[in-house]
Parts: sequence; structure tokens; C-alpha cells
Amino acid sequence: LSASADFFIYEWDFINGNIIKKFTGHTASVMCCEYSPTRNRILSSSKDGTLRIWHGDNCEVKQVLRGHMDWITKCKFSPDGNRIATVSWDFNAIIWDARNGNELHTLRGHS
Repeated sequence: LSASADFFIYEWDFINGNIIKKFTGHTASVMCCEYSPTRNRILSSSKDGTLRIWHGDNCEVKQVLRGHMDWITKCKFSPDGNRIATVSWDFNAIIWDARNGNELHTLRGHS
């Protein structure tokens, strides 16, 4: 799985180097992407300020989460897949509920 400046996420076949799936929807460079622990969802963050949760099997967006005011540079599922952490150039970190997309906590303090 790779994030790209061309606004896409690609899933690769590492044996032959072919693209298996192409995820489209971000409107700026994708900064981070990863599989959920069960590999049925994909998480991505972008310079467009959105966090997206994708259906891993059909490349469709399940949820678009907004809460940061600038680029989201990193995103990470919790080990159980129920929470997501993001960090942004807005100097905040946000903890999200991965099941319903609700913002649980905004962690402020960086400057």
C-alpha cells in the first residue's frame, strides 16, 4: 500500500509489481495510508485536510472525516482497529472513533 503526491493510494502486488487497486478521492497529495488490523479497511490522510476510511475490497470511501485545519501528516489505527490517531500541521492531534467517525479527543499543546 502506498500514498502518493498524485492524490491516489495504490495497493500493489509485490511479486510482479503490478497495481492491484487504485483508491481515488483525495484532492491533494496523500501523506499517509495503512491497513486496519483486520485489513478490511484502509485509512488515509492528505494535504486536503481530510482523513478517509475506505472499504478495502471495493476502493470506495466509507467515511470522510474533517476536524483538522491543515494537512494531516500521519494517521494510525489502534491495535484493535476501534480508534484512529491523526496529527496535523495545525499543531493538534485528534483521536477518532473508527466505527462511527466521531472525534473523541483533540490534543493541543504543540506550537
